[in-house]
Order: sequence, then structure tokens, then C-alpha cells
Amino acid sequence: MDFRKLITRYQQFGGIQLVIEYAKLGILWPAVKLGVRCLVKGQSFKAIYPEVLKRVEPILIKRYESLMRCKKEEVRSKNPEHQLRKIVWFCWLQGIQNAPTIVKACYNSLERHLVQGEGLKVKGFEIKVIDNENWKEYVELPE
Repeated sequence: MDFRKLITRYQQFGGIQLVIEYAKLGILWPAVKLGVRCLVKGQSFKAIYPEVLKRVEPILIKRYESLMRCKKEEVRSKNPEHQLRKIVWFCWLQGIQNAPTIVKACYNSLERHLVQGEGLKVKGFEIKVIDNENWKEYVELPE
């Protein structure tokens, strides 16, 4: 592998900040071993993701479980009748009215089956369509 390409990929994946985060999570050494294995086998670094995820996910769940529980309780305490809304997010940036026929067919199928409950035992979902006009209502991107 070309060393310049390796440096570029390292920077694309976060550079030293990624190394620091992996060290904080205690998975730096396993990630380095996986990276070396990818280099030796000529594999893409994408092969590392599933293994890293397997190690990181339990750590994050353990670390933030109480915070997640707190947030759910806070939501319920503000509105005791609150039930988590059943939302299906659908994104077509050009807007559903400008979507190709296949995309409209998928959207209509979701609406029939999940909103109206046709042929299924589930219904009552709300479909939120994200497009170029409204995405900023749902997403905050840092400068």
C-alpha cells in the first residue's frame, strides 16, 4: 500500500483524535492489531468497523445507560400520557412529489401498511418526509 494513501486515510478517519478516542475506550491496541491485519491481507480498513463496533457498543451502552434511562423518565414526567411516537423517517431530498415512480410506490406502500394498517396488525405510524426544504427542522449541523 502507498504510504501517502495510508496517511490520507488516517486523516480522513479522524487522525490523532480517533487514536485518542480509541485509547479512552480501551480499544486502541485491538484496533491497531486489526489495522495491521488489514494491511497485511491487503483489505480495506472498512473491515475494522464491525470488530471495533462489537467492542465499543457495550462500553457505550454501559457508560450512557443511566443517562438514557434518565432522559426517558424526564420525558414521561413532563407528560405522563406520553407514549413514544411511532415515526417512520423517509428521505427524498427533491420532495415526494418530484420522486421517481418507484420511490412514490415505496412511500405509498409505507402509508398503506403502517399508517392505515392495511393487511398488517400494525398501524398508527406517522411518516415524516425529509426534503431539501425541511431538513433543517430536524438536523443541526455544526459550523
